[in-house]
Amino acid sequence: NGSTADEYVNYYFTIPSSELENGLDFWNNAIRFPLLDKNEFDIEKKVVIAEIQGDTSSPSKYIGSYINSHLFDKPWQLDPGGSVENIQNATLEQLKEIQRTFYIPQNAALFVGGDVEHKKVFELVKNIYGDWSNNGINFEQIEEAVETQSSKPFDKPYFCVVPFDKIDSRQTQIMIYFRGPDADFDEDATYPADLLGFYMENPESDFVQDFVNDPNLMIPSEDFLGSGYSTRRRTGLTSFLAISLCPPEKVVETTKNFYSKVMSSMKMYSKNENIVPSEKRKKILPFSVNTLLWYQGENNTGVGEGECYARLLHELICEWRNNNPNKQLPFYLVELAPLDTVRSGWSPEPIIAFALVRMALSSAPRTERGV
Repeated sequence: NGSTADEYVNYYFTIPSSELENGLDFWNNAIRFPLLDKNEFDIEKKVVIAEIQGDTSSPSKYIGSYINSHLFDKPWQLDPGGSVENIQNATLEQLKEIQRTFYIPQNAALFVGGDVEHKKVFELVKNIYGDWSNNGINFEQIEEAVETQSSKPFDKPYFCVVPFDKIDSRQTQIMIYFRGPDADFDEDATYPADLLGFYMENPESDFVQDFVNDPNLMIPSEDFLGSGYSTRRRTGLTSFLAISLCPPEKVVETTKNFYSKVMSSMKMYSKNENIVPSEKRKKILPFSVNTLLWYQGENNTGVGEGECYARLLHELICEWRNNNPNKQLPFYLVELAPLDTVRSGWSPEPIIAFALVRMALSSAPRTERGV
């Protein structure tokens, strides 16, 4: 199957491990030598147009369009489907140019997971994909072809009210979106942004309870509160969501209260040294540590996290050793268990991140001393 996200395209399938070589060969031909048949192209255009038009009846589509058009000066970058007009006017020549420019090894990543032998996979990939050319195009040219979003702050917040029939009529859904951070322009800020989800996942945390217990917000329980951030290169968004039982005449006032609460809480908790993991580690470091066992759970296998996991793991090991009398402090890493992709029903994005984390953990003994 295939999927198109904001910043990349995925092609994937699940096959018996005995068909590994045929599977690699299939994608090699599909990616590098697509037939691009005119009749199939015309049929597929109709399928895509039907999918786009099918979304026009969803309130979520309009809400998303409003958010993207106000938070980004190039909102089309957040709409992988595109417009009906663009699909209708698309030509085979345009597809061939896209394939020639962007479908090159410098702009691609190949992931293989499951019941396979690593050595055999590398050998097959080298034999099948070894002569894949970049067509004379370098990565800098690709980067230049992608327009960057403006990082200029807004003059004022935008406020929008939309009828929404997917929740109980006695409820009001409040969503607050903040632009950024982007990994391309403010990589350091993406790490504390990831902590937002961590705070909201713990229903007993002070952070969550402050919202639930605030009478001005009328949030029924911890289950009606959330936040989110996905690491993206150029289109970062940080969001906060709450379901309130406030009456209709109180919607504006409750929304303002929620916004103020988000702003004040983030400022307060960002200064709380007990909630920042690095500060917690510094409190432990003065004590004698003979060996460290690192057990990685599944919280750090979200989309965009797998790519940077190896570097973060290296920094973690260095920090412990640099702040410990024993500069050779032994590390034991517990690798994530294999993911049953068929039973899990997961989409490709988290499966890829999951695989990257496992690869980083399994390769650490070869790249880190005393691990």
